[in-house]
This record gives sequence, C-alpha cells and structure tokens, in this order.
Amino acid sequence: MNISAYNQKQKIKAVLICLLIAAVMLLSSLYVLIHADHDCSGTDCTVCMNIQQCENNIKMIFSGIAVGQIITSAAFVFVLIVLFYTVCASVQTPVDQKVRMND
Repeated sequence: MNISAYNQKQKIKAVLICLLIAAVMLLSSLYVLIHADHDCSGTDCTVCMNIQQCENNIKMIFSGIAVGQIITSAAFVFVLIVLFYTVCASVQTPVDQKVRMND
C-alpha cells in the first residue's frame, strides 16, 4: 500500500471520528434540552436515565478535552523555556561568533 494513500485513509478516519464525537455531543445536548421539563414517573424513569447518560457523555467528552488542553499547555510552556534559553540565555563567545581577535 502506498504511504500517501495510508495517510489519506488515516486523515479520513480522524475526521469521521471527530464528526461522530461532535454529533454525540450535539444530540446529547439536544435531548437534555428537549426533555428537561418532562413529567417524571418516579423511580426507574427512562427519560431521567437517558438524561443522566447524555450528561455523562457530555462530561466524558469535555474531560478528554481538558486533559488535551493541559498537555498542550505544558508542551507550550516547555517550548517557551527552550526558546528563552536558546535565544536569551545562551552565552556567545568570540569563537562562536567567529570574531578574529587581533592584538
């Protein structure tokens, strides 16, 4: 199999997964909004159980996003530290600058 075709398939799979996650989040939110003021039949109410499951879906999706944001933020701080060290904190000697020292 061609590597570019494999990469193209991976990209398509990633886009489809993102669309499915967005659809689950959207449909769960809509279900909660539509059935928020339903007539509850008491214990073992199927609508309440469905609302609880939809809320759990939304919480799981957002908790994954929070973890991703934490990792991204940590990586960003690491890159900033490395850039600061290489640009500002590195000491350049005349040899590094290839400066000829005539006495």
